[in-house]
Amino acid sequence: YGYEEDKVYEQECSGCDKIFVYTTSISFYYEAEKAACLNGGEHIFEPTMTYPKKYTKMCCTMCDKTRQPTEDELTLILAKVKDENFK
Repeated sequence: YGYEEDKVYEQECSGCDKIFVYTTSISFYYEAEKAACLNGGEHIFEPTMTYPKKYTKMCCTMCDKTRQPTEDELTLILAKVKDENFK
């Protein structure tokens, strides 16, 4: 209720108990950022913040492309967690 554009809605004010009308408008805001990886550059993959860590994916810091970690990457991620747990 109240999200359809170009429609007049009625509502009662909880402060004064009077009826008022309103319309809804939805706007979009965009922020542009460089994405060199989509223009011939390399993706910069970082591990996601996932629990349990064995379900971690690798995510590009520029374009959000995801992939499974390599065996070596997952081994390093799991070893880091193990080290942090023993500190």
